Amino acid sequence: RLVDSVSASGRGRIDLYPDNRQWRAGFNLALQLPHRSSLDGAFEYAQTRQNDPWLAYTVNSALFARTDSFPLPGTDTDGKANLTTINVRLTSHPFGSLGTTLRIRDHKYDNKTPVWKLEGQAPYDGSWNGTDVTAHPFGSEQLVSGADVDWSPMRHVGLYGTVEFTHREHTYREIIADNELAGEGKLVIRPKTWLMAMGRYRYGDRDADELDIEEYETNTGALAEQPGLRRFDVASRIQNLGEASLSWTGISSAALSLNYRYMRNEYHETSLGLQDDLQRSAALDLLLTPNDRFDVEGTVGYAWIYSNQASRTSSSGTVVTADTLNWRARLYDEIMTATGTVGWHAVPKKIDVNLSYFYERSPGTYRLTSTKLTPPAQDLPGTWYRRQGVGTELTYALTKVADVSARWAWEEYDANDFASQDIPLLLVTGTSRAIYLGDNTLDYVAQAVSLVVTRRF
Repeated sequence: RLVDSVSASGRGRIDLYPDNRQWRAGFNLALQLPHRSSLDGAFEYAQTRQNDPWLAYTVNSALFARTDSFPLPGTDTDGKANLTTINVRLTSHPFGSLGTTLRIRDHKYDNKTPVWKLEGQAPYDGSWNGTDVTAHPFGSEQLVSGADVDWSPMRHVGLYGTVEFTHREHTYREIIADNELAGEGKLVIRPKTWLMAMGRYRYGDRDADELDIEEYETNTGALAEQPGLRRFDVASRIQNLGEASLSWTGISSAALSLNYRYMRNEYHETSLGLQDDLQRSAALDLLLTPNDRFDVEGTVGYAWIYSNQASRTSSSGTVVTADTLNWRARLYDEIMTATGTVGWHAVPKKIDVNLSYFYERSPGTYRLTSTKLTPPAQDLPGTWYRRQGVGTELTYALTKVADVSARWAWEEYDANDFASQDIPLLLVTGTSRAIYLGDNTLDYVAQAVSLVVTRRF
């Protein structure tokens, strides 16, 4: 048994998630206006509270003499956040083929939790760190205003357009506010009743305010974060997004659809962090109904995801701004999926049999490079995950509103990931001073059997 000491704890501790309580109230208003117009509004207010008791700094008895000298500043977080959402929409159809919408939406997360300052911490219950830690109550507000138009210049063609402006504010973030202007267009063509094609494109340009450098500094004014970093959710960004689809129902017993999606984000004003990312995906869906006794459906999908991230090494725990320590990670991920189901109505409205299959595979590649770093950055081993399974279900209709089903499923999962496999609980050799709490991925084969009774009301 491990014994408590000033450098290691003989016990571990994991707290449960705190309880949360929320109440909300709201109302909706709808007015019919002249000239085929309407005004719709909605208001909602909610409040969330969290005041579970705090735990002590540590369970390591060897540290009690030190932690008792630094009492906790309170007994609970006294967490409170007010949420306000306002939606207003004016819709008009001045002509039969033309529709317009003006809209505005405001969502505010007003965090009223006090700012708590702790006089230290005991990481992993191993030793006391007398450095102050301040808990900041993060909040945000997002105001979106936009105009939409849809026009059908001819029977088989539909045109859609959107202009949208978004203003966001953040508290306790490196960027206090940002603005985004976006435009979108969509074209829908139906040359035949059984054929439809759609194309959509969106362009967005988000402009962030200047860096609030104080959010990257400690209480003493020292840098705690790289000044060249702008995190991707608040950084200036240009986004290009495109979608296309084709649907065909040329014969009554078959339906086919193709879908494609492209999205690229470029973060052009940050020298560190996420620089750009790219996503491409495609899917094919097929539904066959050869007769009233059989249904066959299948889906095949593929996605390719790329991200380019820049970082800087600071091995001493102190932020170093020299570009000789820069390195870059280019990550490539693929996701391949396939599903299939066969349904057989053995006795119509009485007995149904279903067979299903699914397959998922996602390999990943890490490309790490550097130009001045010594020693240079080295690639990490590639990863892949695979999951597949089959299942069957037999359903018997007891009455018009009640069914009983017997189900069986088989599933296989295997992975190859250096970061989440073969992780020891304790050090294999030497003195153990830590317990590894990371996930340890294990391959498995599983089967499940169930009996389900359903009653519809």
